[in-house]
Amino acid sequence: MSEYRNKIETVKLLQLITGISFLILFFETASLVWGLNTSIIRIMLLILLSGFSAYKIAGIKGFFSKNNKADRDFKPSIFIDFNHFEQRANHLISQAKRYSHEFSIVCIGIDGLELFFKDKKTDALKGIEYSLNTVLRESDFLTNSSSGRIYACLPMTTEKWDLTSVAEKIINSLNNYFYISSFRNNVKSNLGISRYPDSALDFASLVIAAEKAMLESKSKGGNTFMIYE
Repeated sequence: MSEYRNKIETVKLLQLITGISFLILFFETASLVWGLNTSIIRIMLLILLSGFSAYKIAGIKGFFSKNNKADRDFKPSIFIDFNHFEQRANHLISQAKRYSHEFSIVCIGIDGLELFFKDKKTDALKGIEYSLNTVLRESDFLTNSSSGRIYACLPMTTEKWDLTSVAEKIINSLNNYFYISSFRNNVKSNLGISRYPDSALDFASLVIAAEKAMLESKSKGGNTFMIYE
């Protein structure tokens, strides 16, 4: 998603250059027509500069068209229904008890999703899923609930330093997506994390612990995370 952001900044810069070039070109041409001393070479350079800028803008707009089509063709692949999510998490718990393993549950609350995306919530969830898919491991799995919250299970991420890194990547990835959607300052992500067995010993309690941590991160202003202790 950062590639999108860079492309946007490039488009803005090239549009500014093109506008200035055409403005100067207009005055230079007008001066030439009115018989004032103006360099033909300078006019040619301005024409080349304007043409180059227009060419680059057209290419970048093609980039957006191609990626917008890719977004439309994107098929959800990592969201599963909540019952399946619970079954897989309970399987992890049984395995963890037998082999003394650990795993984590992440609750992601997104403020402003309903308000700003309204009728485009399905498209927004695709964008959110794509963003999460760029930072999570293949072993991780997610679900989205009717309450609008997203839950992720991280079977291989349990250490605090690793969870901190993953949480920051999730927040940054979602912020980049909301930046592209023009809602960066209005939509905020709040993350709460629980760990088995430190936070709780059963699925329901792990989810509740992650939700409590998420609400605590929300109370601190959003775009942050908390690990349930």
